[in-house]
Amino acid sequence: MKKFSKSIILLAIIILSFPVFSEARISSSIFYLLNQVYGNYDAKRKCWVTPIESSSESYYCMKITKSKIINTKSGKRNYLVLTSDVINQSGEEGGSHAESGKVGLFIIKLKGTKLLAANPEIFLGSWGRAPTEWNLIKLAPSDYWGWQTSFGYVGQGLYFEYYILFAPYGKRGIKELTTIQTHFDDSGVDGSTEITAKIKVDNSKVHERVFPLKVKITGKINGKKLRVRTWVLPFNTKKWQYVQPKRWPLADF
Repeated sequence: MKKFSKSIILLAIIILSFPVFSEARISSSIFYLLNQVYGNYDAKRKCWVTPIESSSESYYCMKITKSKIINTKSGKRNYLVLTSDVINQSGEEGGSHAESGKVGLFIIKLKGTKLLAANPEIFLGSWGRAPTEWNLIKLAPSDYWGWQTSFGYVGQGLYFEYYILFAPYGKRGIKELTTIQTHFDDSGVDGSTEITAKIKVDNSKVHERVFPLKVKITGKINGKKLRVRTWVLPFNTKKWQYVQPKRWPLADF
């Protein structure tokens, strides 16, 4: 009886240490599901600790960054994002330029806590940091939703920024649908190229299985001003990804 009471108290402490989201609190059943994926929750660090194979001195500390509940035709789904930067043994965040942060994406049907799709190991970002801003976007006339995030970095005087989309694929997987460079600037090495791309999901195309993307590109290449144009990126259902149109100006960046 004492052992049972201690277990209940420990579970309560762990659950109460979770962040409280505006729409839903993470249930104990989802908590146990994440335990199965990442190993037991570390109550002291308040995260799921996962090792970094290339380093014995660093680790990932996976925490729930975003939780969004969508009411679909088949029931309520919880779209979860977990992220972590590279953490050293002193508990400090950040890594080398070559290291990426870690992201986990999950879609869970709330009734019965059924895992519909997941990708628990996505390595993304730079300097050991994972993107923390994630937007949930409706990508089709059906209940097909995906995540959009962005990240950028500076290297050798060049500035890069990217727009990335992830969404369900196959039976229970989640894959990257596209990566589009939204900013490039080489002024740091006395260059004369600066390009900006603004991206929008074209949800007016209700006859399409997956909505296309509209990309408005402005700027200059080698000092020559680009003609302002909005490009359309169609979705290839065989490859299950967005494809570049002909004469795509960002092909070489």
